[in-house]
Amino acid sequence: MKDFLKKYPPMRLLGILYDLACILVAWFGAWWLRFNLSPPYNELEICVQAVPVVFFIQTAVYFLLGQHKGIWTTSSIRDLANIFAVSVTGVLSITLGLFLYNRLLLDVPRSIPLLYFLLYVFCVGGARFVYRFFSEQSFRGNGAKDRVLVIGTDSSAEFLIRELLHKCSDKYELSGLMDRDSSKKGRKIFGVEVLGTIEELEKQLDTLNIQKVFIASSSIKGKEIRKIVESCHSRNIPCRIMPLLRDLISGTVNSIDLVREIRPEDLLGREPVSLDRKLVGDFLNGKTVLVTGAAGSIGSELCRQIAKYHPGLLIALDAREEGIFFFERSFQEKFPEVKLKSVLCNVCNRSLMEDIFSQYKPAVVFHAAAYKHVPLVELNPVMGMKNNLLGTINVAETADSHGAEKFVFISTDKAVNPHNVMGVSKRLGELYCLSLASRSRTAFIVTRFGNVLGSSGSVIPIFQKQLEKGGPLTVTHPKITRFFMCIAEACELVLQAAAMGEGGEIFVLDMGEPVKIVELARSMIRLAGFIPQKDIDIVFTGLRPGEKLYEELFYDHEKTISTGHKKIFQARVQALRDDLDLRLKEIVNCLEEGRCHEAVEKARSLVRDF
Repeated sequence: MKDFLKKYPPMRLLGILYDLACILVAWFGAWWLRFNLSPPYNELEICVQAVPVVFFIQTAVYFLLGQHKGIWTTSSIRDLANIFAVSVTGVLSITLGLFLYNRLLLDVPRSIPLLYFLLYVFCVGGARFVYRFFSEQSFRGNGAKDRVLVIGTDSSAEFLIRELLHKCSDKYELSGLMDRDSSKKGRKIFGVEVLGTIEELEKQLDTLNIQKVFIASSSIKGKEIRKIVESCHSRNIPCRIMPLLRDLISGTVNSIDLVREIRPEDLLGREPVSLDRKLVGDFLNGKTVLVTGAAGSIGSELCRQIAKYHPGLLIALDAREEGIFFFERSFQEKFPEVKLKSVLCNVCNRSLMEDIFSQYKPAVVFHAAAYKHVPLVELNPVMGMKNNLLGTINVAETADSHGAEKFVFISTDKAVNPHNVMGVSKRLGELYCLSLASRSRTAFIVTRFGNVLGSSGSVIPIFQKQLEKGGPLTVTHPKITRFFMCIAEACELVLQAAAMGEGGEIFVLDMGEPVKIVELARSMIRLAGFIPQKDIDIVFTGLRPGEKLYEELFYDHEKTISTGHKKIFQARVQALRDDLDLRLKEIVNCLEEGRCHEAVEKARSLVRDF
């Protein structure tokens, strides 16, 4: 009895009994309507004789199609469609049942099934929507509410509007909607009007006395979000953003956080990445995969992304003991089913790399190990060249000699027209991989992209720490710009490019529009609730050694080739010079023999020649 009551509490049981009662009401009502509320005695007799058949069949259909599982307070068009399905199936089944039951159908007027269908839908469906209407009215309450403006009209906005109207109406009064598309002005969603475009936001904020703004659209770009934040902040109006529906569904974010604080990555306004997951899955499933630099920001995220595609063995290689220790712990907590091997090794150690490849025989190699901080590498060019170039050559040649299927080199936009040792070392790594691709069974692929948010030493974590200390925020130059991308997005696109590549390609990830660092600094100050140059200063410190005002993703000679993915482009590779391998060998010899400064000069000369 306890189990029955647990499964069917009183209110649910009452709803089921009501639905079953509607069968009888609709059946008898159909006869009364058919005969103008005064059916003859002989017709009533036929009606009563058919009741067992009608009730049994409709009840069976009711439970088989799951109508009893619906929740009245959340009844929707989908529930109404299910009621129609139950009604149509019930009428057809009843018609057949009455025909088989002593051919009683011959005595039942033809209009009775139609009238029964209409009455059943009206009684069952109408009651649900009336119940939902009154339950929402009683939930709204009469207390003080915040006047809210929602920006967006797509599926995300529709979801948020529904939640605000139905579940949060005791706290919020939805005053209107705004959208990027001017053609939607005057239209309504759930009775809420679209008041205008984002350009008219400031006018609406003042006119409607708005107290909160919720952004709920995946199509709104970073520049627009920054403008919205600025307009809201100047009026002391809190601005929140709704996570992507895909993140709510996947559990990436907590469903309780229907709207959250705007984060620095929201200021980029990056569109969601669409992947060919089957292609990537076929590429990685069951294979031994090696990731170098696995404790770094890119390497660790690559490992997490690869784990979702069920590799046979994942080898996480890094030179930092502390980094690989903490990575291993966090990875195994999240992916206990994935077989992981953590390896402590410097990629410059050729003999140890040979041992690792001989023992594990990786089929796919992602080479992410590198020194990446431009000013630091500029001050330590020898170690930068050794790690970034010699390390790349070691891993690439070992992969080639041991017959790996694919080798993916993680490059950077700083390799394009480089002004610093870090960029030169990465460009030489690109060239060496392209050279190997022309004569190796291993498919050598280069992926090139710009800055990633949240990586160690990137500008946003630095700004956040400076904000915690009360400022100032330091920017090297008022005109400096950079490309930005989220780490997860970058790694997803790297995997897609790796799966697509056949060898010898340079894939360039779509980084969107470059962002002015000073604008990013101002937006972050506003997000923290301060006023730029009043509460928190922005100080210009001057360009650092090797730093450029802007980065590029392509050389002039690299014509862009579209691929099957809208966020991945291919750079047409220029013919490599005949003496490339020889000159690279000279650089490596200089590094190995301690003639380090000569190696750096030779490297600069070689890249400049290209």
